[in-house]
Amino acid sequence: EFTSDQTYFLSADTVIVSIGQRPHLDSTCLAEGLELGRGGRVLVDECQACSRPGVFAAGDVITGPTTVINSMASGRRAAGRVIEFLTGQPSPVVEVSAGCRGVGDYVSISEDAPRQWRVEMAQRQPKARRRDFLEVDFGLTVEQAVAEAKRCLQCGSCCECRECESACAEVKAIDHFRGPRELVFECPSVVVADVAEFPEPSLLDDPRVYQVGNLQSSDLVDVMVSGSSAAGEAMAHATKLRPRRPSADEPATLPDTGRLGVFVCACNGTMAPPAALEKIRCLAESAPGVAVARTVFSVCHPHGADEIAAAMKKEKLSRAIVASCVCCPLDFQCISCNDQRTRARIYLFDRLGLPRGSFEMVNLRDPLASCGQSEDEMFETAKDLLKGAFIRSNFMGPLQYGRTDISNNILILGGSEIGVSCASNLAAQGFNVRIVHRCRLADGPENPEGVWDRTIREVKGKKVTNVPDAVVVEIAGHVGDFTATVLEGAKKKHWRADIICLTDENLLPLAVHEDMVGLKKLYRYNFAFFHTPTVGLYRVLPRTLKRVSPTEAGAALAAQVATAAAEALLKDHELSPVVDASRCRGCGRCAEICPFNAVRLQPNDDGSFTAEVVRYNCVGCGGCVGRCPVTALDMPYFSNRLLEEVVAGALSGDR
Repeated sequence: EFTSDQTYFLSADTVIVSIGQRPHLDSTCLAEGLELGRGGRVLVDECQACSRPGVFAAGDVITGPTTVINSMASGRRAAGRVIEFLTGQPSPVVEVSAGCRGVGDYVSISEDAPRQWRVEMAQRQPKARRRDFLEVDFGLTVEQAVAEAKRCLQCGSCCECRECESACAEVKAIDHFRGPRELVFECPSVVVADVAEFPEPSLLDDPRVYQVGNLQSSDLVDVMVSGSSAAGEAMAHATKLRPRRPSADEPATLPDTGRLGVFVCACNGTMAPPAALEKIRCLAESAPGVAVARTVFSVCHPHGADEIAAAMKKEKLSRAIVASCVCCPLDFQCISCNDQRTRARIYLFDRLGLPRGSFEMVNLRDPLASCGQSEDEMFETAKDLLKGAFIRSNFMGPLQYGRTDISNNILILGGSEIGVSCASNLAAQGFNVRIVHRCRLADGPENPEGVWDRTIREVKGKKVTNVPDAVVVEIAGHVGDFTATVLEGAKKKHWRADIICLTDENLLPLAVHEDMVGLKKLYRYNFAFFHTPTVGLYRVLPRTLKRVSPTEAGAALAAQVATAAAEALLKDHELSPVVDASRCRGCGRCAEICPFNAVRLQPNDDGSFTAEVVRYNCVGCGGCVGRCPVTALDMPYFSNRLLEEVVAGALSGDR
């Protein structure tokens, strides 16, 4: 333990000097009688007066570390208040309001103005300052301080010319006079990720405040499991906020009116010169079948998306080509996605509900951003891109071909502390829960250690069914439609469930089928801490209990289950392949290559087989499409026929 009256010698390779960020008021003899706030900072009123009469404060001592400019302004205001206090006269310091800033012409610095170098402050000689920690700098004289104050800082910060507002007049993303805003959120519970940043430590003991465990852990999975646990406990208090089941499906495409619209994004004036954009728009307008061709100031802005949606409705368009920075209408992100591209899709498809299958996106931004292009070169580049887009627009269709209904029936096999915690949490959220407290496999040990001698802890709740003992014979089906065949006593029963959780170690063999080989055992299994190769079948591995307690593991599992069930309609992937049964010869190569068990062979009456896509397992990777030797598998957005037409059009030489 360190004591200030002793000298210590510590060997080190590197010494880093850290300057404290806390006011040292004791050395000023003014600390007594001063009311302090967070971080030991002085609390002041609107006149910058402290709680002790006659004492004023300014700068970092009241705000914490900030810029030199802000500290100087604070000192100037405090000086004016001191003059008021001493003389009774109004402060000579005139406050500059936000409204008057940036008014008038900006006075630029002349190129002929001589450069004024910073005043060099005198310092103690090195010989005199050896072996002590006294101040090195002598400070500035009065004349030097005045000269330094008159010198232009050339700080390079905002000079409040407000040219940015003019440049962004359409988007209105910049408001020079907007001050800080206070947002109030009302919520049934709070999850605290970092206790050190929580503003009200006294509230940490509130039962509705949940803390993430060791946030400083070097193991990311530890943090994720702990965070899921806190989220699961918080969700139990937010049952009324759960999303309701959608009343109707979104349309796959718009009604076919044969009318096509083209929208060219100006990207707030940065896409291309206005003349070039107008030529591109006129080119699109002259194409066959185009009913509307417009320039939109910004597709990734809400008003720009609203403009497109209004035009689609007014002009009764069934298809649209959007030339912007967005590459595709699909609902996932690749490495090329950025905020603007994602935002545009969110506004068009998520917020406004426009069907993705009716839109063809063209990335015009990147090709036109090449340096040194003339307006004619930009036009030719856009011409080639639009040609491909018009070809693609003829092959638009639904991007999804099915869905899997998910309800709220949960089967928990295993009444361990994990299972009881998970069941209690899900019951509090309003799920229909069936928990089997002691169960074993039909071909497993007769009395699994630690299971059949375990005390049954019944879970309370109107929607909870407690089953004391059962023998699991088989689990069949898929997410949203599982069937568990069990022996309860001497009776064979079939329980239906939307999601199944395995919370006892002796049941883990149910998570991976014996006939699974190679990568099929790994995909969706090691990449998330509760997932198995079967979607909707969750398990808790023993190593999870080395990260969190059993109760926390159960709450984390409940969070995963509730998240999956919240997707009331689990839609198939937008790139799930379609099988042409007339071409498929049942060779099985597609089923062999798929690591997600998303393709299986279905027997026909004549003894042959036909491939079938299991959409709730498909991730849209396209591996099976490339593997098929007879092109019997095709993808909705990147169809083989479309690629053939694009290549043929590119090679035709018709420009």
